[in-house]
Amino acid sequence: MRIGIFGGTFDPPHLGHELFLKTFINRYKPDKTFVVPTRIPPHKACETTSAERRLKMARIAFGDYAEISDCEIRRRGKSYTSDTLAYFKKRFPEADLYFLVGSDMLLTMDSWHEPEKIFSLAAIVSSPRENDEKLLAAMKEKAAALKENYGAKIKIMELLPVEISSTEIRGGAEGVSEKIAAYIEKNGLYKESEQIKAIKKELSSSLSARRYYHSLGVMNTAGELAARYGADVEKARLAGLIHDCTKEYTREEHMAVIKRENIIIPDDEIGVDKLLHSHTGAAEAKRRFGVEDEEILDAVRCHTAGKANMTLFEKILFIADFIDPSREYRGVENLRKTAFRDIDAAMLECTSYSVKDLAARRKTIALNSVYAYNEAAALMAKKKAERSERSKK
Repeated sequence: MRIGIFGGTFDPPHLGHELFLKTFINRYKPDKTFVVPTRIPPHKACETTSAERRLKMARIAFGDYAEISDCEIRRRGKSYTSDTLAYFKKRFPEADLYFLVGSDMLLTMDSWHEPEKIFSLAAIVSSPRENDEKLLAAMKEKAAALKENYGAKIKIMELLPVEISSTEIRGGAEGVSEKIAAYIEKNGLYKESEQIKAIKKELSSSLSARRYYHSLGVMNTAGELAARYGADVEKARLAGLIHDCTKEYTREEHMAVIKRENIIIPDDEIGVDKLLHSHTGAAEAKRRFGVEDEEILDAVRCHTAGKANMTLFEKILFIADFIDPSREYRGVENLRKTAFRDIDAAMLECTSYSVKDLAARRKTIALNSVYAYNEAAALMAKKKAERSERSKK
């Protein structure tokens, strides 16, 4: 029995992915083929669309000829190939596993987590992305080294002609199928203004890698939530990108901004360093990045503590900060699903979590956080009562 396993970020799945997988299926005739989108790719700190969106796109792109596995997305923590292959070996103990990787991945596989385990569990199938003799030679050289050092079984596969219709090639987004292009457009994915590009460039050098990665995750998640609830996607992405621009300021730097901009901070928040960056972040976003839109700045101001009477846009940023792809706390997967189903239910979960966590750690709970929680609880109680009344009719 042969099992093909194609792992990757798939952000988005493009025609090259489809050609590679179809060629493998035509050549090796596997009994089953699985496409496995990663949850958090361990080999790079990069901007990724949410796992849920990438899983959906994988189903659209590959679902007609492969099974889509969410085993890595369900797994907590980073997505290690060695764990994924062990999972499939346990499911199919008598099967020969074939793990598909691109040429760039093949050239770095010996630096991956537990390479010995990877090569003991599966044969590796790779293919050059283009007709590049130099790249092909490098792949063959790496394959020989991996065989010598690890006993790896490496199969380099030339891409076979696979029929792709002209309608797919003419998709609205270059390099992806028509169906994926439609999904990207509908959900507002991968839209990026010159302003966002410039701000990303500055933040990538001024923030730590961890904070910058979080900011990118919030940017993408806010955009997806905005598309789901009919808010301005571009503005939501901008708010997500800048929301933590002063998170790594020292207290002295925060106080300097507060004094310079004459910012009024609530008495119960002025002594809590964690809450200051929301206020200074809005001011610095205006000064450093030229963000003038008050809807964006207001959302940044309340993205940590919350407040009473939050707008839809403010809720989107608040929740996106809670559920971006780098978050790993218990219950976050369910919260992500709730966020795209009912934003008010997600607000109740987020504010409840925050209040309980702060109380358990004997930390100050800002009055704005209490107001946000009370409002969310009252709104959900009202919705529950209305559903109850409708069910009686």
